Amino acid sequence: MSIFPEPLESNFTGLSINDFIVKMYHMADKSENHAAFKDELPEYVTKPSRLRELADELGKARDAAAGHDRDRAAEKKALLAAAQLALSMNANHIVMLSLARNDPGILANCGYEPKQRSSGKLVANLLDLTPEVFVKHGGVSGVIIVLAKRIRKTASIELQMTDQDPTVETSWNGKGIYIKSRIEFKDLEPAKRLHLRARYHEEGRQGRWSSPASIIVL
Repeated sequence: MSIFPEPLESNFTGLSINDFIVKMYHMADKSENHAAFKDELPEYVTKPSRLRELADELGKARDAAAGHDRDRAAEKKALLAAAQLALSMNANHIVMLSLARNDPGILANCGYEPKQRSSGKLVANLLDLTPEVFVKHGGVSGVIIVLAKRIRKTASIELQMTDQDPTVETSWNGKGIYIKSRIEFKDLEPAKRLHLRARYHEEGRQGRWSSPASIIVL
């Protein structure tokens, strides 16, 4: 038995490829201003910029492998393993720094969820959680892609969008309910700033809204 504590969940093998890509972008955003990623970093730590690069590369490999090309599928598998290892080693770095400084606060707000200690139920209540949402440009003018990490593969996610002040509740417009992690919006007005948010649906009930994700349409 390992004596090294593992308080953070760093096993992502149960995530779909789309959910894992969302997780990569989310972890990059979280580590950008986190105490564990300040100053000079050990060579085994993957910086936020590289996490985003890996997420982009994995997304391209996923699309290329859709035609069942063996070489592309092998490339996707290798990139996925490298990205999973990067997140796992970053988690270990956060834990080691927390131990070295005797500061449990370093484990907070790092993007990793606390490791579940109890067996059986993975999520006590889906509606107590909020989806992780990331939005990026679609590569052509007027297109954005929303990536939403679902805690369960069968989880339904409702999306809303606004081009107004996101703190004004009445400004939000419904964009549908989805059972997928990657949603594309086309024919949007260029140069406009959009805000998006998501919440879980389950058995006719709704969860809490996520924090808004913002983007300026190209």
